[in-house]
Amino acid sequence: QQVSAADMQWFSDRCPLDQGAAFFEAPWGRNQRIEEGDYLVAPTDYSQVYRVDYGDFNKTYTPQQDLEAANAALEKELSALLQSSGNSASAENCLEDVDRPSPSKKRKV
Repeated sequence: QQVSAADMQWFSDRCPLDQGAAFFEAPWGRNQRIEEGDYLVAPTDYSQVYRVDYGDFNKTYTPQQDLEAANAALEKELSALLQSSGNSASAENCLEDVDRPSPSKKRKV
């Protein structure tokens, strides 16, 4: 979840902000700085919470719909190429072993 102004207000109601940043205790027991725009991430059981810097998050993670759009465009382009060459194979069958955009390249959100 991206940290909003309302989230920062929630933090400031519990502890004073330091130059626009708040702090929470990280799983390893140290204070973790958080700023508006950063992301809080957690496993599905919410047993731990981590901060990911806004800039790092945008360099590392890709929204799921971007991956799906890239894969659909790749299949469409390959289908057209196969059709124009007279090849009867389907794009889906040809792409089974192709290294195309996937969550392993960038993490999906």
